[in-house]
Amino acid sequence: MDMVAAQAAVKGLELAYILQENIPTQLSGDEARLRQILINLLGNAVKFTEHGHAVLFVSLVSDEKRSINNDFSRGQDEYHFIVRDTGIGITPQEAERLFRPFTQGDSSKTKNFGGTGLGLAISKRLVQLMGGRIWIESEIGMGSAFHFTIRAEAIREREPQPAKDQVLLGKSVIIVSGNNCLRTMLSRIISPWGLAVSECPDGNAALEAVSGNDINLAIVDAVLPDMSGTDLAHRIKLKGHAGTFVAVMSYIGGNIQPDDFVSGWMAKPIKSQALHSLIAKLFGAENGLKTSQPAKPDDHRRPMQKESISILLAEDNPVNEKVAQMMLKRLGYRADVASNGLEALNLLEAKRYDLILMDIQMPQMDGLEATRIIRKKMEPIDRPCIIAMTAYALDGDKEACLKAGMDDYISKPIQIKELEDVLQRCKDRMKKPT
Repeated sequence: MDMVAAQAAVKGLELAYILQENIPTQLSGDEARLRQILINLLGNAVKFTEHGHAVLFVSLVSDEKRSINNDFSRGQDEYHFIVRDTGIGITPQEAERLFRPFTQGDSSKTKNFGGTGLGLAISKRLVQLMGGRIWIESEIGMGSAFHFTIRAEAIREREPQPAKDQVLLGKSVIIVSGNNCLRTMLSRIISPWGLAVSECPDGNAALEAVSGNDINLAIVDAVLPDMSGTDLAHRIKLKGHAGTFVAVMSYIGGNIQPDDFVSGWMAKPIKSQALHSLIAKLFGAENGLKTSQPAKPDDHRRPMQKESISILLAEDNPVNEKVAQMMLKRLGYRADVASNGLEALNLLEAKRYDLILMDIQMPQMDGLEATRIIRKKMEPIDRPCIIAMTAYALDGDKEACLKAGMDDYISKPIQIKELEDVLQRCKDRMKKPT
């Protein structure tokens, strides 16, 4: 979910995941290939959806259905994944050829959205190797639902028990969001912790719920159908409910500002562990208690003020550029932008940069050639640290980046923690004497 979160945030799309209650937390199987399938399907859902949401559903196929197929290996179960979106949809005729190599449902979509269609063909093969099948249900203008199954063995002996903090038991929580899938996801996450959970579709419904009940915590979307999350926090407090905590959920890269009426912020997509930590921290502080699972700080909840560092982002894809800019902002940085290697060289003539995030594939001049020129023309003491951004992860590609003179590399789609780590490594190098 993290790997498509930034792209979804650019479009204002909601991301959610809903797991059936009996889904084990650990399976024996090929996690890299399962991740590859999910990233492909979730990435397509975000790419072909302009409004609404993309939701992942996971369920365990019932014993009744499994009895039809008696060729399961001992101890294996069948898991059913669905990636459902509210995007453009496709016709049945297009769906028939969708999983063939180098095919998109409509050739005009290639021009509008990019891509070769190879990802779905690869996903189909990987699903088959894991003992499953893949198919699509779709209708033009009504979105799509990609289904696939895999077979895997659960590691039951390592199954953790739901967290049971005494400070959480019996507390009441309302979840306020205009998106039904997000509310359902959060309710399923929170309920096993011993809290009483209710849902509200907008701010006015939440105010009505708080007025007549003793609500301990409101988990509020930053953007609601009738008001903002911070507006709701203010109204709850001003109605005399000073003891009600309000936690606000925001897209990654969202404009988060300190607010006395907001008790905490959470970055979407919401993770179970981060949510539990925040709730336990709030109720633990209220009671002056140390919870059984101390809250871990959410490193990316608010922008951090960093020491001054000048950054140039060389990226030709507008969506990728926006994603990178949002992540940098989230980490407390800002960057100038070049759309190709030539523009990057021109900007370097006018301004000194400490660090360049350099895309490899760009028109007119690619990142490798631009890096070679920078290394050739500039004195070592003035050279910026150059970080390659590449969609490839093969050893040969990494070696090519380093051979061209790049200091480090980061793979696309970029994850915010990896970006933070690679930036820190370059900053550490800059502090060392040359």
